[in-house]
Amino acid sequence: MHELGISAAVKRTRKPTTSSDLQARFAPNTLKRDFAAELPNVKWVTDTNAVETAEGWLYVAAIFWGNSTKSAQNRLRDFRQAEVTYGYEYLGPLGNFARWGNRAPHVETASKKLLQAFLKNHYAVPQPKRAAAVYALYREECLKQKISPVSLATFYRERKQFTTPEVTVARRGKRAAYQERPWFFYLDQTRPRHGERPFAIAHLDHTQLDIALVPSITGKPLARPWLTFLTDATVAVSWLPMSVMRNPVIALP
Repeated sequence: MHELGISAAVKRTRKPTTSSDLQARFAPNTLKRDFAAELPNVKWVTDTNAVETAEGWLYVAAIFWGNSTKSAQNRLRDFRQAEVTYGYEYLGPLGNFARWGNRAPHVETASKKLLQAFLKNHYAVPQPKRAAAVYALYREECLKQKISPVSLATFYRERKQFTTPEVTVARRGKRAAYQERPWFFYLDQTRPRHGERPFAIAHLDHTQLDIALVPSITGKPLARPWLTFLTDATVAVSWLPMSVMRNPVIALP
């Protein structure tokens, strides 16, 4: 074993880290193991555990509320479901906090329709008004019709959802709306030509050829070369064909 550089694993003796003090002050047992609660945020329970690792002791603490007698079962179910769905079981007990609370819309239907009308008639036009001016006109009309207007934050959120490439074309022209169009990450026969001008957008493609280079001196095959194409997205013409021996994706710095 000494020649091979190995040795037997000797189990270390455990050193106690906690000692009971009978004269110390103990917290009162208020729940008396009755963890069930009818409403959330009424009873909270916690537990700690020490895990021995190579770097030392790792202390883990978990906190749960006792609004259900099946909390442990639900956590175990989420734990196993996350392992199947995501391949990482610890994502399950985290909980989906985004679904909590009242998610129902609080904006009145009449106020929502009036907001959409003002965005269409005053914002998505060739000579548009600024967003703050549109909101001021909308708020003034709501007061006339005795309708509760939305807040400024809600207005800007609705304006962001309302702003599409078609709205940008109406406000600022086609060139400004080009940046909002979907990207084409690869080229095929069904992809339309895209790009404002030649050399504006190009697609780079690498493919390995089905040939092998054999030098005349050694007579042994080297490797299959790679061919690189730079295709212009507007005129659909390939520029700068280049052949290399190494994989160009790996060779890039």
